Amino acid sequence: LIPEGRDITELKRRERELRRERDHIRRTEAQADVGGWEVDLAAETLYWTDGLRDLYDVSSSFEPSFDDGLSYFHPGSRETVREAFEACRDDGTPFDLETRVVTAAGRTRWIRIEGERVEEQETPILRGVVRDITERKEREQRLMVFNRVLRHNLRNKLTVVGGYADHLESQLAVLDESVEDAHEAMALLEEFPVEEALQSVREIQAGSDDLSEISQKVRQ
Repeated sequence: LIPEGRDITELKRRERELRRERDHIRRTEAQADVGGWEVDLAAETLYWTDGLRDLYDVSSSFEPSFDDGLSYFHPGSRETVREAFEACRDDGTPFDLETRVVTAAGRTRWIRIEGERVEEQETPILRGVVRDITERKEREQRLMVFNRVLRHNLRNKLTVVGGYADHLESQLAVLDESVEDAHEAMALLEEFPVEEALQSVREIQAGSDDLSEISQKVRQ
């Protein structure tokens, strides 16, 4: 029996550093809602980081194929993504797309996926990142709906104010006419629809208040 001893201190130190680095990357991906992917074109293999597995709601042991990767994209955008991948693979054209995916749990998410072709030891590789942008897309959609409602309400209120202002102007125009005869002038004053004019003023004031309230809501 010939015993042998070997100093593996450096090996253990590197293993600890790799575990610490991997844990740091995983935490960073989780906090930023991002994940990475890589396609080895020579071996025809697809690799996902833990962050991307979390984003797609699959287990940490899940090993995806290239077809698996495409299958998670929404049917309406799957062909666009495929064409972008093929152009990147064949011509080296980088891509940056905003699209939807349907995760393994059935959740629909908006993502931004970026990719490029690189060479590592003379081996062509496609590499990129995926970011979850669902919250931003939902916020944009809410803002679009709010903008349509706001424009509709503003048009309605301004139409009401303008209509009553035109009506009041036409009533006051009668009093603005030059009348030399005092009796005729008194007759015009007596016939002037004061209550109707006051109602127009009230409606204009109410419309103005509504516009001011809408302005406050917009700021909020």
